[in-house]
Amino acid sequence: MADKEEIGTALMVAGVFIAFVAVAFPQQVASGLATVKIDTTPPTINAMNPSGSQSSPTHFDPDTTVTLKMNSFREKVNNARVVVGGSTKSLSYDSAHSTPYGTEYWYTTSWDTSGHSGETVKFVFKGDDDAGNTGSDAAYALIGSYADGYFTMNGQKVSKGATITLSTRSVTLKATVTTDEKPDEVWYRVQAIDVKGYSSGTTLVHKSDTVKTSPPYEWSYTFPKDGTYSVNGYFKSYGKNVQVMSVDAGINSSPVPPLPFPGEAMIVLGLGISMIAVGAVARFRPETF
Repeated sequence: MADKEEIGTALMVAGVFIAFVAVAFPQQVASGLATVKIDTTPPTINAMNPSGSQSSPTHFDPDTTVTLKMNSFREKVNNARVVVGGSTKSLSYDSAHSTPYGTEYWYTTSWDTSGHSGETVKFVFKGDDDAGNTGSDAAYALIGSYADGYFTMNGQKVSKGATITLSTRSVTLKATVTTDEKPDEVWYRVQAIDVKGYSSGTTLVHKSDTVKTSPPYEWSYTFPKDGTYSVNGYFKSYGKNVQVMSVDAGINSSPVPPLPFPGEAMIVLGLGISMIAVGAVARFRPETF
């Protein structure tokens, strides 16, 4: 049986060996003694386009394609995606940007605004880290709508496909906007349809003659001759001309001539006058005794 000296010597040798290993191979020792850590922190995701809130959304033009953007902070993510109206679109890795606080990793995709005019749309951007944690960030965008309204001609409301008859060549045209979205331009055009001295389709008033960029949207115009004209009115917004008036205007400013008196009526008139004369004589002639 080992005595106390042998046991003590063995412990000293083992201690020296362990101390030597700790000094000579510190990283390996630390790795061997490291505990397993469970990462439950989701990656930081930032919505970059759109980036607006529900009360102050980012503005997107209607009927166009926009680039949706997000970034992750300090670490790249897997399965970058965005949920829009129940549909999920994948985002592609775009680039990395260094900041004083860490590196941002950017991801992009395209999205068509068609069919969403006037809507506020929610976008939820998502990404997963290597541990399977999902980070997300939501943003909102308001899709613009085209300006709309109507025209009046001499106070009479006219719309697309209307036909009117006027007794004067001088008219007042006025445009009224009925939407919150205001037009960038308002204008009208006049073409001859059936007018003596003009070929059908001849443009008499061009856009450049009438375009206005701010209210009041009002004009005075005199048609050159009696006849039939096509008058078209437009609102321009987001680079698109929207037709809000298309009217065929018939102009007849000449006084209406009296109708000719038929010969048969003259005969009846003469007979009536004769009967009046005979009756008057019979009625007022003094009696003779």
